[in-house]
Amino acid sequence: MTAITTTLLTFIGRTEANRAYKLARYRFDDGVEVESKLFAAAALSWMRRGKQPPNRMLIVGTPTSGWDVLMELVERLAPAHAEAALEWAIPISDSLVTGAVDPDALRRFEQRFSQALGVRLDLVLAQNDGDSVFAALDGALGPGERVLLDITHSYRSMPVHSLVALGAMRWLKGVEVRDIVYGSLDEKDPAGISSARSLGATARLARSTPALAQLALVDDVGGVAPYLAESLRSSTIGPVLADTQRLESIMQFDNASAKRGQALGELRKVAQGEIGIAANAVAAKARETLESLNLGTGSYGLMNRAQRALDRDDFMRAVGLANEALALKVVELHGLRDRAKKERLRPQYEKMSLYAIVNLLAKGEIERNALRSGVPRCGKIEASAAWRTLNDARNAVMHGGSGLSEQAPPPELLSPDALRALLEWSFRFYEFLN
Repeated sequence: MTAITTTLLTFIGRTEANRAYKLARYRFDDGVEVESKLFAAAALSWMRRGKQPPNRMLIVGTPTSGWDVLMELVERLAPAHAEAALEWAIPISDSLVTGAVDPDALRRFEQRFSQALGVRLDLVLAQNDGDSVFAALDGALGPGERVLLDITHSYRSMPVHSLVALGAMRWLKGVEVRDIVYGSLDEKDPAGISSARSLGATARLARSTPALAQLALVDDVGGVAPYLAESLRSSTIGPVLADTQRLESIMQFDNASAKRGQALGELRKVAQGEIGIAANAVAAKARETLESLNLGTGSYGLMNRAQRALDRDDFMRAVGLANEALALKVVELHGLRDRAKKERLRPQYEKMSLYAIVNLLAKGEIERNALRSGVPRCGKIEASAAWRTLNDARNAVMHGGSGLSEQAPPPELLSPDALRALLEWSFRFYEFLN
């Protein structure tokens, strides 16, 4: 199994600013204090005290950034190599006075000091614009990589570009922002110690944005389960939401209702402000979604879900549910389950399963109702033909493509407008069955 890379991503600013870097003592949220001119050095030292320290350091800057400040990394974290770092930095400083850094000099820093610092070093050049920063990060970060983002130094816009780029890469290649850190020289206590912050809550929210999109777009209550479990400090909400989503996704709606109720019960107990404003908003959205999934039972619930699916252009689910709702409706209206049990005693049905008999009886009842007076038409198409088309569409959808018999799907299935009209007819036909 390939080990997951955890990368501390930091930035180098312009030359003049780096030459003004001053020694600062940073105090992190857990009380740990580290002294350094370069916050990344302090952050790396602090992170090494945790359970999952970074095994890689990705440093991004422009060709004219003050790369010579990297000697501070070595002086603080590998002091035995300080002279070698100074030797490397002097020509870098000279070259930056009149122009850009030599990329080969950056490669030499990687090669000379990675082992001494105990992390893989990657120094990457980028221009200070969104597309260039995206290209640099996309080229440097692998699928599933975890990023600890330091937004302290450099041009103010570079960390902003990186946040947006990393948000996109969460979707494109599974890159996760595990933490965001920031050293604030402006926030000092009476002793002159600067504040170093882990923006963990913000990082958690950023990490959960794909799940929030799924929640809003397709009612996926399982994706936000880890975020809510952590925010609520709950060992039960995660599994209950995951079970609810699993059962909803396979259309076992009646079985999902109990799990849905358990999740709602816990989320309704969350007090405003108890878990933070952002987490409370996520909890409220999850609660709202769970409540909206209570669409009724039996054929009524299925037809409501078919309408909901059509509203979202989820045609596969809409076709399947509408067809099933019509069949279940006539079963409910005409007691076809009990009738099937009696019919099973007759010779012509004795080799058929109870399901097959109920299904046969249901089709017969739907066809009979499709010929009744006043039955709604699907445009110019008679109800009986519309019903057969819906049934054929369902078979084509559920069996994929042309199905096992290589039967061509009905033309309506290939036209969004015609399929929508057919489904809307099924909703009217369902009401007519009452």
